[in-house]
Amino acid sequence: MAVVVFLVLAILRSTSSTAGTGFIFIPAYFVAAFLGFFSWGYCIGYIKAWSAGVKKVLGFKIGLAFLLVSLVTTVFLAWLGKGLLLTSLVFEILVMKTDRELQHVLDDSFFKDDKFVLGAIAQNTSASPELLDQIAKLDNPALLQPLGSFFPLLGKNTKGLAVMRLVLTNPRVSERTIDYLATTSHLDYVLGDIAGNRKTPIKTLKLLESRKNYLIDWGLAHNLRTPPEVLAKLLDREEYFTQRTTLKILLRNPNATSEIRDRASELLKAYETKGL
Repeated sequence: MAVVVFLVLAILRSTSSTAGTGFIFIPAYFVAAFLGFFSWGYCIGYIKAWSAGVKKVLGFKIGLAFLLVSLVTTVFLAWLGKGLLLTSLVFEILVMKTDRELQHVLDDSFFKDDKFVLGAIAQNTSASPELLDQIAKLDNPALLQPLGSFFPLLGKNTKGLAVMRLVLTNPRVSERTIDYLATTSHLDYVLGDIAGNRKTPIKTLKLLESRKNYLIDWGLAHNLRTPPEVLAKLLDREEYFTQRTTLKILLRNPNATSEIRDRASELLKAYETKGL
């Protein structure tokens, strides 16, 4: 039941549009936790009965019971201990006021490679452009994956954005870092954030448009730095429900010319007629 409570609280903390799907997996987590703790409790009972016996003969069964109790206890305490330590460290990082403090964590902390610690550093607006660039260049695939935890380790990142996406949303991120991620990352969500970032160089925006991905299109359509010639190309995408969102975003972009707006309005009317 404790595992279920932890899981429900973790889901409720999230504002991700897909967070609700986590409720589907609660029964599976409950069964796994039940089997683990049932085995642990059964073995403790067996050891207790063995200890109360007159003849304490060491055998395979009692040895296995001791092993299981020791293993489950060690794993659980290690998980709980690490979670509590990380929670404390993340809260400290989120309120740090200087780049020097954050750099010290990245250089010397025992958890300096942990994705939640790096995510907390990336969220902190005191992080210098150089520090954010240092995180962006770390060779760790986990930094491209969404974040989620039983423990409150996400700070204000209630959507569970990946560390690299947090780097991009930090207002102190440099054009150099954005350009580096644009050339090294192949994750559409990351590229979509780059397309929507107002610091992204125009030459990079033009290159991203050629990928013809809806997440990138949304970023380009939203970005006030996207030149009109790039916005115009977004009108010619394949008919799909995601394209309808692109057109709506285009209409709100002041960089869109009157011709682009008129064309976007016409396409939206056609979508409504077709029921897309």
